[in-house]
Amino acid sequence: MGTSLVKGQNGPVAAARVVVSVRTEAAVDLSALLVTESGTVRSDADFVFFNQPVAPAWN
Repeated sequence: MGTSLVKGQNGPVAAARVVVSVRTEAAVDLSALLVTESGTVRSDADFVFFNQPVAPAWN
């Protein structure tokens, strides 16, 4: 099961755990922001990117 997103598109994720898999012949730069229900991040730790591939669990 998967979802396709276009460049710059945002989408909610209602799962407790998410694995992102990308197949492409072009270079890509993926990142994710974990936000609260009000749409804000709690701290820099909620930014997932190349050098920080996981975020702390939400309690």
